[in-house]
Amino acid sequence: MVLFDSSILSVSGLVGMGDHSSWNLMTDQVMDSITFLAQNMSEIKKIDIIGDFQKSFKHFIESGQVWALGIGIVLGWIFHSFLGS
Repeated sequence: MVLFDSSILSVSGLVGMGDHSSWNLMTDQVMDSITFLAQNMSEIKKIDIIGDFQKSFKHFIESGQVWALGIGIVLGWIFHSFLGS
């Protein structure tokens, strides 16, 4: 199966190869990449963004990092007011 006429490409200077084996090799590599991407689509469906966010937020609260954030904001505001700007 010929996707493109290689004579048009060689005239325009895009392909400088005289035989079709290099062109076929390139199209085979592209088709293999497309097949690989299609097979990995099932992996993408397993991602649960909302569930991962809820799990991370729950860990953020339970580990006390929220307190560190609050204290950092308050201390930053106090230092900002002392240093003036």
